[in-house]
Amino acid sequence: MSPLDELRQALATLDRESAAATAGPWEFGDRQSVAGVMPDLHGEGKCAYCHYGEPSWAGKRSINGTRMLAHVHTRPEPWWDHGIFAWREDGSVLVVNDTDEYGYMTKPDATLIVNAVALYRGVVRDIIADAVAAGPELAYAHGAALRLARAINT
Repeated sequence: MSPLDELRQALATLDRESAAATAGPWEFGDRQSVAGVMPDLHGEGKCAYCHYGEPSWAGKRSINGTRMLAHVHTRPEPWWDHGIFAWREDGSVLVVNDTDEYGYMTKPDATLIVNAVALYRGVVRDIIADAVAAGPELAYAHGAALRLARAINT
């Protein structure tokens, strides 16, 4: 495989993986409070967290095994300092929240993961795309891009 083909393959892999994954943005900690809307307990159209303000997301969610109307309320600061979360395009949230059963994710680990997502989708992709744009006669000269491409292609 030529250096240019390696770069093109890595670029295609980056684009495919990025498109398949949750776009984000990814953030450290869990700033989300999720609760079912329970008019009998909290008032019409309200959940247990509506005292924080308007929900950042409303829709159907499975809560304790029951599919119901639910709210997600976003706080300015994490209420739980472990794990990471990402916003989905529809405004809902994907939470990767660990438990104390196996040990909590450390802040440095979570920060690295959050930053790696942005780096992978941004800088790494740009380096490889620039090498592809250089054409076949210069593709071999992009040593860093080729090393990245070979790591992605394995």
